Amino acid sequence: MKHKAWLLFILPAAVALCPPLFAQSPEDGAGSGSRIANVKVWVAPVEGGTEEEREYFDFNMPEEVKGSGYQLAESVEDSDFYILFSLEHDEEYGDEMITAELYTTKTGALIISNTMGYAAVEDMTDWNLTMIYQLMANAPLHKYINTIEQEVRIIPPKPILGFPEYWLYVGLRGGYSIRRYLYMLDEGQIRKDPWGHSFEAGIQVSFQPLRFLAIQAEFLFTNDSVPLQYGATSESGFFGVDDAYQSYSLTIPLTIKGTFHLYDRLVLNPFSGVYFMAPLGTIKGKRIEPDGTGLYQFESNYTYSLPIGWTAGLEVGWVLGKERNRGTIFLDFRYSADLGKLVLEDDTAVYKRTGMVSITAGYRFGFFKRNKQAPASEELPEDFDFDSFNSGL
Repeated sequence: MKHKAWLLFILPAAVALCPPLFAQSPEDGAGSGSRIANVKVWVAPVEGGTEEEREYFDFNMPEEVKGSGYQLAESVEDSDFYILFSLEHDEEYGDEMITAELYTTKTGALIISNTMGYAAVEDMTDWNLTMIYQLMANAPLHKYINTIEQEVRIIPPKPILGFPEYWLYVGLRGGYSIRRYLYMLDEGQIRKDPWGHSFEAGIQVSFQPLRFLAIQAEFLFTNDSVPLQYGATSESGFFGVDDAYQSYSLTIPLTIKGTFHLYDRLVLNPFSGVYFMAPLGTIKGKRIEPDGTGLYQFESNYTYSLPIGWTAGLEVGWVLGKERNRGTIFLDFRYSADLGKLVLEDDTAVYKRTGMVSITAGYRFGFFKRNKQAPASEELPEDFDFDSFNSGL
């Protein structure tokens, strides 16, 4: 019959290919120091055929995988290779057919497909293991380890710190800012320094020259909405004054950032630096006359007596995506303060931003891949070779 011819061909091939597979034999036990393949294989449930055939192969094929010296994976995600079995009836020869396909789990690529014929499932009892041997003889088996007393799977300690993977990062961020203003008043006036609510949004560009250090520049669009209140004394007595100012400006922070990737996903970036300010348009305001009579609106060009401030804060991020397509979502917490005052075109100093607390959210991508670097940890040196460690070569 057809299947007998197949068996005559497969038998000498399987015998010839068995030695490179490092399968255990009675003389080659766990205590002999033999090399055993540290390869995980998942066997999918058999498709097609009768219920009796499926039960037979679903039980026997995983057992043969274990018997041939490989680890039986509990799921396809946990495997290095996986095998698909399908059953069908050959109308031309009247035989039952079993087809086995071996795939690489990482890429899903088909390695080899074999078919055998049988009259009854019991005929396969002496050939199931041979079929597994023939499949795995074509697998790229490169994950061997040396064992002495028993097979041991060696896993290096999980790295605590990873490093940024790119030379350049570009992102966007935006959010809320609360600000404290110091109002510039004439001597004898009583002021109430207010808090204002604002926003900031823009782009950030970060250059990563060192593993733990980056240089970052940002271009942020922001506004100031300043409710100012103070008291003054005139000939008619004490009175309260309400002023309000609206303006827009460009802020350009330049900061030095520490870059720490905990377990390659959680990102902590403390930073500090300075920022520069540039007016955008004019400042608009409402003001009561100094003597308390009349309310008037005005618009004026403005500058900063010293267009510089300082800032410090912390970014907390989480790396998303796969290794070669990673973006980072993050929250930015920072405190800033101006060193100069806002001055109108008539040289009148109006206010100074003495404290700004900003909470913003953002997302950034990396560009220009760095050379692959071994992660550092307390247990392993920086140049530790994980591939050689796991291969045992």
